[in-house]
Amino acid sequence: MKIEKATPAIPKNKKPKCMHDYKNAIPVDRIYYMCPLCEELLDPLEWFFMNSFEFVDVTPRK
Repeated sequence: MKIEKATPAIPKNKKPKCMHDYKNAIPVDRIYYMCPLCEELLDPLEWFFMNSFEFVDVTPRK
């Protein structure tokens, strides 16, 4: 008996990635923030870390 998955798995390289916008995150609760681009909850520790330092954007421009 063969069991099929309900949804096909998406390979990691095909998944859309969001470059989370930590500076413009939407506060949801006291410690939780949501990314305005993908509307995904951000990790509170990661959000704190990303807002504690100055980062330089090094993404290549085409």
